[in-house]
Amino acid sequence: MATKDKSGLDDRSMAKWGMAASMGTLLVTGLMETKKGRTGNTMRSVHLWSGLALVGFSLWHYSLYQRKR
Repeated sequence: MATKDKSGLDDRSMAKWGMAASMGTLLVTGLMETKKGRTGNTMRSVHLWSGLALVGFSLWHYSLYQRKR
């Protein structure tokens, strides 16, 4: 059963919003890295951490849709 927080969003919605935000960050940082031709340490770190966040949100999203046996 999905739980709701104070804002009215359930766990599934929060997981989807988290995936969308982290994927958007990955897209922007990836484009900035390729367009400039050089990568800074900060941009590389943001890109790495947003990729890890996407994996985490994806696993959380996957676990919310598993059937209970």
